[in-house]
Amino acid sequence: MGWNGPHVTDDGWLDYAACRNHPVLGPDAWFEVVNGRPQGQGAQALIVCRHVCPVMQQCRERYHGVEAIAGGGWFDRLGHFKNPVDALLDVDQAAAYLGIDVVRVRRMMGHRLPVAIHRNGKSWFRFEEVVRIAKIYDPPHGTLRRYKLHELRGEPVCLDCRMTVDVNLSACAS
Repeated sequence: MGWNGPHVTDDGWLDYAACRNHPVLGPDAWFEVVNGRPQGQGAQALIVCRHVCPVMQQCRERYHGVEAIAGGGWFDRLGHFKNPVDALLDVDQAAAYLGIDVVRVRRMMGHRLPVAIHRNGKSWFRFEEVVRIAKIYDPPHGTLRRYKLHELRGEPVCLDCRMTVDVNLSACAS
């Protein structure tokens, strides 16, 4: 990815934000901050924000909110920005990246997915370890679950997954 984001005017950066018209997450996903941290679709939105968005830095500099995911982090209920460590994912973010539930990630902790650090009562995992586990446990190509993971991670959507989505959209239109 040699591209460092678009050169845009002060008011045009939002047109390039990954959250705008995301193909699998609705606009409410970026506001799913529960008990002070992104959970559920909010954790998925944070994966997109941190790892996919080409204007993350502009968003961090210009957007301010309350209980919102933006700029590679999130704003708590008081409007304070929380910036996660780049190389670490908490259990919710790891589950979002892997496309599984938090309970399954907790079962993997320690033996399959080593905990990098315990901080503030939370377990944090190295991003590269989560990527390694994803290569083992990813759903097969040609499934809607895998298509969603392609989109959340910013991966090119493979032909098998694209065809599955097209077939499902055709079935819904009938």
